[in-house]
Amino acid sequence: MRHVQTLLWGALLVFAAGCGRQNDDAFAEAAPDIEGLTLELSGAAAEQALMSEDGVQRQGLHENPPELLKHTRQAVAWLNGHVRKAVEPIVELIASGAGKVAPGDSRIYGPKDRGNATYRLTIKRLSVERFNWKLEAKPLGSGDEAYKAVAAGTLVKGALPHRGRGTIGIDVDTLKSIDSSIKGAGKLFCGFAHVGDTKTLVYLLKGFTPDVSAVDPVSAAFVGHRLMPSKATRVRLAAKVNLGDSPTAAKEFIRARARYIPGVGGRADALATEGDVPAGKVYFGSACWDAQEHEGFAILRLCNKGDLVNCTVVATRGDLSNCKPGVESAEAPPEDELDTTLEQGAPADGVVAPSGMPEP
Repeated sequence: MRHVQTLLWGALLVFAAGCGRQNDDAFAEAAPDIEGLTLELSGAAAEQALMSEDGVQRQGLHENPPELLKHTRQAVAWLNGHVRKAVEPIVELIASGAGKVAPGDSRIYGPKDRGNATYRLTIKRLSVERFNWKLEAKPLGSGDEAYKAVAAGTLVKGALPHRGRGTIGIDVDTLKSIDSSIKGAGKLFCGFAHVGDTKTLVYLLKGFTPDVSAVDPVSAAFVGHRLMPSKATRVRLAAKVNLGDSPTAAKEFIRARARYIPGVGGRADALATEGDVPAGKVYFGSACWDAQEHEGFAILRLCNKGDLVNCTVVATRGDLSNCKPGVESAEAPPEDELDTTLEQGAPADGVVAPSGMPEP
């Protein structure tokens, strides 16, 4: 009898340990990961290969990529670089071990030192599928009273770990006040939805720059999606850059829409004001490229605002017939840089970015 009782107790302990691991997994799988929150133009692997840790573009797939591709890819890299900075500590905290049980059906991961800061992550379960999380940071060696929230979000779980529908806010300003090595500024707010391994993303940038000493800040919407298994992408964004066909080095404020079809190529269409653009006018630029990112056609027009048909051609290269099927037609972006309308063909609907930091 005693032997049987011992076996029963052993089985119960193994069962309890297994349940504990599953319970921890439920919390860990509710945390965001980088792949689920990054925008893409030509696919995740290619875009990651072109970015440094700070989201600064390296050399392209060849030495002279089309200008509009260069500008849109750089803006995506700037955003993704700071999404990575916020999510990498979360990934490391989860990987460091099971979370400590906390009141309110919560788990706390950390503390863990990283760079010039100490991080901790709190994940709270609100229902079987719904979780809130908060990433806090403090200067190295300081007391717990110095912790400040630098990112927070919500997730209603989907079919895959770290996937579903939710929101995230990243406070670059607060992180910069804690870690002096951070070069950026501003805030990033995101609404996301995953359908399987497709993704739909809506970012609102508020005074965001990846580097206050080198890049003009923007307040704008970045909207995009990736379809699977095709990996076709569409993205819309804004940036302050100098267009090469403009007469001076002054920076124009561009609103761009780009799309990419694997094995075919891509296209970008952009509207620009400020810089060298006269009052009441707008630059309307378009370019297409093939699968190897060789430009087939590019044109820059000067138009009256509200009239993109009766325009004056400023510069042109190549021929429109070089644009591949699927990217041969112009699709001008909205003039309003804060327009959060989803792109055509988005795999999810009702995706909205929060106007401020999500409540942890």
